Amino acid sequence: DARAWLLLKHLAQWRDWSKASKHPLSDKIDIKKTVLIGHSRGGEAALTAALFNSLSHYPDNASERFDFGFDLAGVVAIAPSDGQYRPRGGLVSIVDTNYFTLQGSMDGDALSFMGTSAYSRVSFSGKHQYFKSSVYAYGANHGQFNTGWGSCDFSPVYCWMLDDQKLITLQQQQQIAKVYVSAFIDSVTQVKSEYLPLFRDARYGEEWLPNTY
Repeated sequence: DARAWLLLKHLAQWRDWSKASKHPLSDKIDIKKTVLIGHSRGGEAALTAALFNSLSHYPDNASERFDFGFDLAGVVAIAPSDGQYRPRGGLVSIVDTNYFTLQGSMDGDALSFMGTSAYSRVSFSGKHQYFKSSVYAYGANHGQFNTGWGSCDFSPVYCWMLDDQKLITLQQQQQIAKVYVSAFIDSVTQVKSEYLPLFRDARYGEEWLPNTY
């Protein structure tokens, strides 16, 4: 929940900069075209931030006021955790927000695709058009979605036992993320419908994606 709060406070700072007439970023930021993206615990934080954004107060302490109210375009959760924060004892759920989650089949940290649990709690009222999608990438691990965590998802003492020949390469894994995340952002911020088939069938992106399931 602290990560989620920090994400929104960061976005609020950008909003203030965009309104400050003498700031270099004045009138250069379109807050309505914002997508929150997080990896691992940050993926859960992005979902929680979307919930907090819709609330007037912190769920577990009503004396803490929220003043966010951003018109978020969507949430991307990469190999996310789930259930580490439980508002008032329940699981986080959101309404009328585009959602995309991505997971590797050889993730040694998040041992199950917890993003699908969050996916099941994303609902739509039918007032406007939204979508949600999940992708499970064969051969991808937890860490290679970024440039810093590497091929070993375990503690260092166990890394020498890791059969990393079964993993797809860092470049292949990051290409999957680049294609799907950029397509998601274009779809929800630019309303580009031509990318939507990619979220129903990966074969639509076979020219861009590595050769894996």
